[in-house]
Amino acid sequence: MSVRRPPLGHTIALTSAGVVTTWCAMLSWRGFTDDQGQVLYPLLAIGVVVGGLGVAGRWARFGVLGTLLLQVLGGAMITSYLICGAPVPVGGAWTELRLAFSDAWVGARTYAAPVPSDQADVGPLMLAGGLGCFLVVDLLVGSLRRASLAGLPLLTVFSVPTGLIAEPLSWWVFTLTAVGFVTMLFLQEAQRLAHWGRPLVGSEREVASPSTSSSVLRSAGLIGGTATAFAIMLPAIIPTLDVHLLDVGNGAGGNGEISIKNPMTDLRRDLKRPDDVPLLRVVTDDPDPSYLRISVLTRFSDNEWSSGDRDIPTSNRADGPMPPLVGVSPDVKRSTYTYDVDVLDTFSSTWLPTKAPIDAIDAQGDWRFDPTTTDFIASDDDLDTAGLSYTMDAVDLDLTPRRLEAAPLTSDEVPAAYTQLPSDLPPIVSELARKVTQDATTPFAKAVALQNWFWANFTYSLEQSSPIGNGVDALERFLRPGPQGRIGYCEQFASAMAVMAREIGLPARVAVGFLSPRTVGLHTYEFSSDDLHAWPEIFLQGSGWVKFEPTPDDPRADRPAYTLTAGAPSDPSVSSPSTRDPGAQASSGPSASQTQKPKLDQPTSGADAEADRSRGNTPTLPIGLAALLVLAVGAGLTPRELRRRRRVRRLAGDTLDAWAEVRDTVVDLRISWPVGRSPRQTGAFLGEHLGDPDSTSGTPAHSPTVSAALRRVVDAVERAFFSREGVVDVPGLTDDAALVVRALEAGATPRARRRATWLPASLLRRTPATTEVSTSSSAARAVDRVS
Repeated sequence: MSVRRPPLGHTIALTSAGVVTTWCAMLSWRGFTDDQGQVLYPLLAIGVVVGGLGVAGRWARFGVLGTLLLQVLGGAMITSYLICGAPVPVGGAWTELRLAFSDAWVGARTYAAPVPSDQADVGPLMLAGGLGCFLVVDLLVGSLRRASLAGLPLLTVFSVPTGLIAEPLSWWVFTLTAVGFVTMLFLQEAQRLAHWGRPLVGSEREVASPSTSSSVLRSAGLIGGTATAFAIMLPAIIPTLDVHLLDVGNGAGGNGEISIKNPMTDLRRDLKRPDDVPLLRVVTDDPDPSYLRISVLTRFSDNEWSSGDRDIPTSNRADGPMPPLVGVSPDVKRSTYTYDVDVLDTFSSTWLPTKAPIDAIDAQGDWRFDPTTTDFIASDDDLDTAGLSYTMDAVDLDLTPRRLEAAPLTSDEVPAAYTQLPSDLPPIVSELARKVTQDATTPFAKAVALQNWFWANFTYSLEQSSPIGNGVDALERFLRPGPQGRIGYCEQFASAMAVMAREIGLPARVAVGFLSPRTVGLHTYEFSSDDLHAWPEIFLQGSGWVKFEPTPDDPRADRPAYTLTAGAPSDPSVSSPSTRDPGAQASSGPSASQTQKPKLDQPTSGADAEADRSRGNTPTLPIGLAALLVLAVGAGLTPRELRRRRRVRRLAGDTLDAWAEVRDTVVDLRISWPVGRSPRQTGAFLGEHLGDPDSTSGTPAHSPTVSAALRRVVDAVERAFFSREGVVDVPGLTDDAALVVRALEAGATPRARRRATWLPASLLRRTPATTEVSTSSSAARAVDRVS
């Protein structure tokens, strides 16, 4: 006797209820990122694929394990497709997928929720987690027919953000999830009763349909109500469990303030802010008030540099003279300068910015210093720097190359922890460190050789494509030549030099603080978010902790004077053809980053990804999986086709249509559009992201033709906004706008171009196709109108 399979309609209904309910629970994840649409809609697509394959597998009687395997394969393929553009990640796509997860993991550990999308993309982690949730719920609801047990994973999905995001969980998300849960129970129980067959009409045991439905509804309501009541009480208990499923970092999220807890983790976010925020002012007689230190990072692990464990006595308060300088010979000449510091309300930090070294300090509040690092941390959880005023006496040491060269190879004045490294450090670190310093005979000469090597072979850039983080994986990518290598900003340079110094036995650490302020009055200076910086400090006996500057081409920084007349130069044999052109060394920071940018834009990567996609549709897969894959790819083509049609329509339109298309191209490439700027300011911003659309070798993209086209487009937009004529026909505007769009795409990485093609973000945001401009438009309404 064969087991009758349930009706197809009921199977689809129950599976759909499971998918929709799980997705509703995932709406509680909105607070993990400030770009919710880029995660929630792909999560729904994953749910549809998992549910569809579940229906197909159960209808084809593949069994529980067979259906689950089919769902795992299909779900993994659609997830890979959404992340890297290839359903079967092989070759270049596999590297891109692995790096996407690695960067997402670093971003999740670095930034607090909501993670700013222009700094880190945590989408891959959320998509992978969502896939697992869909699989578990569908297994319980669809295959095992145990809808009541699905309440536990649904509750887990809903409660994951508890304790990780500041905002409370939304009541309406909970209500939708609870309604979906009750619906699943009702559908399951209704089908279970239907297995008894049709009612016996006219019999005393006749069962009427209305009473049956009522009974089922009461049972579902009882179970669902009990589970709901339990769910309401459980989140109040969950915070005490210290659950960190996504391990969200403690750096501040995407708000409008500067908040520093772990200084290194917040450095990249604040340097990449579109606006320069004033943070603190100092009045001092010091002629060079640079390098104002916030904190010292002493421990290097597989994941990052951190402040490590601190043993801070309660007597070490910021209320008087400081202990003698560690490792500094008494005969070193020194000068003392007075600093009066006023911290603005825009700067909130549990670390107190000070000069290093200092003789004395007086700060209100329970600020305590570590005697080995002389940095100050708040001992009270409610204490921070916002609005604080304090004074200190800074010490300026007169360090000379001769004294620095005389430092011995070993010293027992600092703990051995300053030379400790992870046991699994990549071999390239040791190889490069020893090769770069092989001709240097003193600790100081070795440190100078490392510094000069970074200046000769690396490029400074704040572009998002540069490596994220300062852990072991990011360090290895940073040191290797080629795409995504040997280009970065101060965090990577300071981290890499400190690690390489430790590798050759030099005590080293990383300092985070402010570099060079701007003068705002007589002896008065202002530090802002753009001045945040990181640099390495190396201990040299007789001179103490000495700062070095390995960050090249940063217009704010230069190598210390005492390093320019001594030390071994960079070993030319260590350089490679993939490193930057020597002529670029004189470039400023932004231009250097633009010069190097095409290194990250290799045409072969896109070709590899396209080849990977073409290999994904293999006839050896099960017929059901192949059919679902075709449907999934077809669904992915739909946004691409809609976006293509919109582009054709806009480029054939007027000036504002063309400008709207430029804006949407920027949004699709995951570049933050500069809201509130004039067309000319926006044009200058766009110029920093242009590539060469006719280049096939990754050469720098400062084509006069592209620049001229951008200027003409901006001029046309300005005339539309400011002139009395308003929008008028401009000959050649279509070709100019199309060239600017192609140049923007050429300036992006292959991954960004693939995401813009297959998952255009502009389709999920409201952008008017056309914008009317009155002939009497005034300057007050002439700000960039594309929003």
